Formats: sequence, structure tokens, C-alpha cells
Amino acid sequence: MKIRYIVILLLLSSAVLPLYYHRQMQKLYLDAYYHKYRKMDAVKALDYGKKLLRDEKYGRLVDFLDDMLVLYPSDRNLRRMKGAALIKTGKTHEGARLVIASLGEREDLRTLSSIVEALFESKEYGDLAALFARHGTSGDPYLSYVYGVSLFHTGRAREARDTLNAALNAGKRDVDTRYYLGLSHEAVGENKKAAENLEEAYANYPLKPEVRSALVRLYRKTGEYDKAEKIIRRSLR
Repeated sequence: MKIRYIVILLLLSSAVLPLYYHRQMQKLYLDAYYHKYRKMDAVKALDYGKKLLRDEKYGRLVDFLDDMLVLYPSDRNLRRMKGAALIKTGKTHEGARLVIASLGEREDLRTLSSIVEALFESKEYGDLAALFARHGTSGDPYLSYVYGVSLFHTGRAREARDTLNAALNAGKRDVDTRYYLGLSHEAVGENKKAAENLEEAYANYPLKPEVRSALVRLYRKTGEYDKAEKIIRRSLR
């Protein structure tokens, strides 16, 4: 057993140590190049990164920030800039996650609405729900809506209902808010409130198939078959 243990240890060491030494050598090289040759610290690196961002040299910026994050792995500003650059190169999901990981505890998400929207479009509801739980919505109607939808899709219908009501009261009264508010009411057994919101959504946008389907399903659930058939007939015209 001892021999077997030693063999396993040697094999692991042969795999891990080269990687460790490679990283150490990489860090030494980057330290010599950027600190000693280019005289660049974290502040100057950020300024240079902003210049590359303004010049729309996104691929070059990502490569540069990869180097900088070897030297300054905990620098939030550099991480956020890399996230923004990745989004510009089309890597929306990866970039948005990096930006979110760079957030401070009390940071206002209203300044990052485009990042939130990118995650929302990618249907990263779990990440969004966790994000808003930490940072809140600051009463913003759109952020409250996104939070409510994310809560609904992660199985927290009661919280979704309350959050979507907050979005509605803050001014986001469009068809999507009414639709998800209706679904949330239905999920917690409040069929009358569900019908009110789904009917409002349907009245404003009768051609939206998911709204139509949700209302038909609800009518059938509550035994209002005539109303359900009326919507179906109307959709066939």
C-alpha cells in the first residue's frame, strides 16, 4: 500500500508541479515586462485598458487584461473591464459573469443594466436571482421585473408575485409584467388575480401566443370553457 501511495503521489506531482512552475515562470516574465520594462502598475494598466476600449481594440484588450490579472488577480476594475471587453467580442455570457463577480457589496445594479439584460436574455435566472438577493433592485421598475421573472423561473412564485407587483407599482405595466404576474398568482393558487392580469395582458397584446395559451389554460382550470373556446376561435381567424 505504501508503494502504491508513493506511486500515486509521484504521478500527481508530475502533473501538478509543471503547471505550478509554468505559472510561476509566467508571473516572473510578466512582472519583468510590465513592471520593470514598461513601468506599468495597476493604475496605469487601467488607463491603458480604457484607451484600448475607446479605440475598440477588444481582442487586444482581452489579451492584455489576461496578463494583468495574472499580476493583479483580485483587482475588480480590471476584471470588470475584461468582462466588458468579452461582451464586445460576442462572449456575452462569460463577460457578464465576470462583471458581476467584480461587484462590490453595496454596488447599485442600475449602473449595470446592460449586463443584467445580457444575463436575462441568456435565461440565467438562478444567477440573476442570487445577484438581486445580494444587491437589490433599488426600486427600479425594469430590475424589479427581471428579478420577479427570475424568481418565478427558479420556483419561488410567492416572492415573484410580490416583486412583480413592485415592478407594476413602480411603472412597468406592459404585457410581459402582467403575463408573469398572472403566472405567479396562478402558481400560488390565486386564480382570480391571475385571470385579472392575464386578461389585461391579452387585451393589450392578443397576438402574443404565450399569453393566449396561459389564459386558455387558466379558464379551463377554473371551468370557464366558453371563455377558453372564444379565445381559441379568435386565434383561428
